[in-house]
Amino acid sequence: MSQTATTRWGPLLAAFLVLPLMGAQAQPLDDDFIFFVNGPNVLIPETSFTVVDDPAEGGDRGKVAQFNYGDFTPLSFGGWERTEGTDATAYTGAEYGDSQYKLYVSILSGPENAGKTNSLTFFDSTNDPQASREDLEGGVEGDLEFRAVWAIPDEAHTGEWVDYVIPIPPSTAAALDSAKVGKKSDGSPLDVEFDPIAANWSYTGGWNNGGAFGFGPVGGFNPGPTDPLWQEFAWDKMHSLAVFYDHNTGGESIYLDNVYIAEAPLDLSVAESPPAPMDNISVTAMGEANVVTFVTNPDFGGYNVYASDQPITDLSAPGVLQLSTIPFNAESFEVEHRFEIPHPSLGQTPLYYAVTSTSQFGVENPDVSNSASSVANSNLKQQPYVIQLTDDEANTIFANLANGTVSEEGFPEGYPSFFIDSSHRQLGDSPTPELPEDSDISGRLRMAYSNFNELYIYAEFVDDQVTFRGADGDNPGTETWNFDSFEVGWGNYDVNDIPGGSLLVGSPSIDMQRGEFADYQFRMAGLQDAGGSVVSTTTFIGFSLEAEVAGGGSAVEATDTGWRALTIIPLNAIQNLDQSDVVLDPPGADDIRYIPMEISINDADGETRQHQITWGLKPNHTNQWWNTPAEWPTVAVAGRNTASPVSNEDDAVAGQFELAANYPNPFAQTTEIQYTLPAATDVTVEVFDVLGRRVAVLVDASQPAGQHEVEFDARGLASGLYLYRIQAGENTAVRQMMVVR
Repeated sequence: MSQTATTRWGPLLAAFLVLPLMGAQAQPLDDDFIFFVNGPNVLIPETSFTVVDDPAEGGDRGKVAQFNYGDFTPLSFGGWERTEGTDATAYTGAEYGDSQYKLYVSILSGPENAGKTNSLTFFDSTNDPQASREDLEGGVEGDLEFRAVWAIPDEAHTGEWVDYVIPIPPSTAAALDSAKVGKKSDGSPLDVEFDPIAANWSYTGGWNNGGAFGFGPVGGFNPGPTDPLWQEFAWDKMHSLAVFYDHNTGGESIYLDNVYIAEAPLDLSVAESPPAPMDNISVTAMGEANVVTFVTNPDFGGYNVYASDQPITDLSAPGVLQLSTIPFNAESFEVEHRFEIPHPSLGQTPLYYAVTSTSQFGVENPDVSNSASSVANSNLKQQPYVIQLTDDEANTIFANLANGTVSEEGFPEGYPSFFIDSSHRQLGDSPTPELPEDSDISGRLRMAYSNFNELYIYAEFVDDQVTFRGADGDNPGTETWNFDSFEVGWGNYDVNDIPGGSLLVGSPSIDMQRGEFADYQFRMAGLQDAGGSVVSTTTFIGFSLEAEVAGGGSAVEATDTGWRALTIIPLNAIQNLDQSDVVLDPPGADDIRYIPMEISINDADGETRQHQITWGLKPNHTNQWWNTPAEWPTVAVAGRNTASPVSNEDDAVAGQFELAANYPNPFAQTTEIQYTLPAATDVTVEVFDVLGRRVAVLVDASQPAGQHEVEFDARGLASGLYLYRIQAGENTAVRQMMVVR
């Protein structure tokens, strides 16, 4: 590596070990910077790609970064604060040639990507990702995400590795346009001969909810600075560097290797050596989760944490799931794993964990001989599942749907619902980076299947502002993701049958598959007229038919607190037979199929989607869940004889009131308190010391039915025993908790 890069890492890492990066102002990128060699640089806050073995014939590059295709999807090295970014102005100049910095990158891409608008794209920060063009034209202050785009040339799409050295462009659109014709902005000749590969750069405007303006040469539309809303790309607020699939015409994965910015080629050997092996970890059962903790080593750049339902000796063995990557400068060095048992018949089995060390450049030492452990936790939660219906039950639900009646009638009592609320959710492909309140959007679903190979769904949602898509257009189901709707990711196969799959891993597929292990996306919603009344519905099958499902459908109606739906999907009518999708018979009464499945709710408060939340708690979940089956939890599709209804169902419909044990307990600083309400009511949650003195009021409000969660912060209180009490209508309950210092 060059001298400037060699001297950078010692002082920089030492400084960050004293002052953690997380939550602090981002370090400017003002020197040679390596994004990826055999793993991502730990100084990059977030990545949204997958590290895999070199897929090329011969595969001699070791680990590379895989960016799997998605419609209009940027997958990135990024995560610098979206509203602030990080300062990368040192890499560019006022004119072409003022800066000698170049982007070095190796690209592997197949012929299917040729002729499409794929690019390497820098994004800058935004102070309002929700701002629409109409908002900005109306005077609302908004700083959109603008882009500096390098169009990947067709010559790269050969299925072989191609190396590029790409000069960083000048800092303004005008200077770049002048450089492309060999001149500076003042018309004088360039100081440095223009490199033809730099002609692929363009400043392409930003994206907003009112539509895109300025795609540049990549998309064929470039109003540029003539647009009144144009802003220059903010190199001082660079947010991410992405592989950007800026189209919806299909494609395949693009792989990158040896990605860095430097003034001259670097000796990358410093970024290829692994650290010493990891040791000294512990795994503890704490409430409904297992917690992995370990002792840190100042010589390490980070840590990877893994889980399996079998002892871990080989990280590449089937069934090993990566739970987390923790950089050296993290605020905490423990990982909580909330695995839920997919079906009661599985009983209680131990789970196994391992931790590896990585260098500051993400190179992993896979030796876990002294860093593996296990735990058997009898408190792991039982997960809901898709239950088999009798023929009479299925006929009842079918008749209700045929009559347009949205009802739970016919669904067997006593089987748990899938709740998507503050007790069980993650952020999905959401334009708003904060999780919403349950009163804004939350939901509950019951799912069952019939002997006729039909999937039945009853869903009800709390939604403070219902906004369905208009019923106009040829195929409105394609766009309901941007309005109030719900979606189900469905893998029509058993995870134990697909190579590399398991109950813990689920599906290993990072792309939606066709054929024997086919994946689907179901999207259900109401469609409204100009007055806001529901006039029709859509039951759309994506990644297969890309159309309404034949023989199925939905009924949708508004409620006082939101909306609800009843849906039937024939599972033998969702296949794309031209792509060899397999039709499976439904499980018999004594059979269980374990499938990858995810549920999400889209919430449009007004004209466009504001939130998306998902049900699954899988640790590798990202906002790309919708086209990545590897991120979906494993769910049981269970024959009726495989389990009995439970009498103490944790389900608001069952009318059960419950105050759960707080977690963690004992605790030093904060703990979470969960409770379930059978109906909307006034709620008070209070904390008392052992002398009966009230020390905190956590809740004093009216709340809807369902599961709720509140945090108790005990910092400032003495160690000892405390009581927490809930009063919810006529229901009262008290539990104990222990504060330890």
